Amino acid sequence: MPFLSIITSLAIAALSLFTLQNATRSVPKLQKYESKAEKAAKWSSAADKRLKDTRRTVTAGIVMTSLSLLSSLYLLVYGSGKILSVQFVWALAMAVCELRTAEYIRSFWDGERKVPLLEDYNAAIGDMAVVKDMSVALGSCWGVMVLLRVFGY
Repeated sequence: MPFLSIITSLAIAALSLFTLQNATRSVPKLQKYESKAEKAAKWSSAADKRLKDTRRTVTAGIVMTSLSLLSSLYLLVYGSGKILSVQFVWALAMAVCELRTAEYIRSFWDGERKVPLLEDYNAAIGDMAVVKDMSVALGSCWGVMVLLRVFGY
């Protein structure tokens, strides 16, 4: 595997680890309020939708970041033996999926306002903002990988 591709894969792996740390750190913070949210969801369809959207966006961040990490590590280990067109298509798919995930997370979490006396919830909002921003960065890194694969670097 060419040097630039190795460096890019390492950068993707490092960004993925950082993003995964932030995404998983938000889970226990949100779980502190989950029982109250589930009780509210029984009585309110808006609360039920909000609870489901919270779970989905956090899960999307964790799953996509994990896939990004595993994909970058796979390219590092097995990248030189695979056909460049397969690497190109996979990198393109990863770039699109990371950017789409960032948009999905943004669509929910950017509307969330910090609430007084709910420190852990407010911290989770901050964690998910980092996940959103890092998903954009990961999508960009995968875009660079697409270019590297196109030009054989």
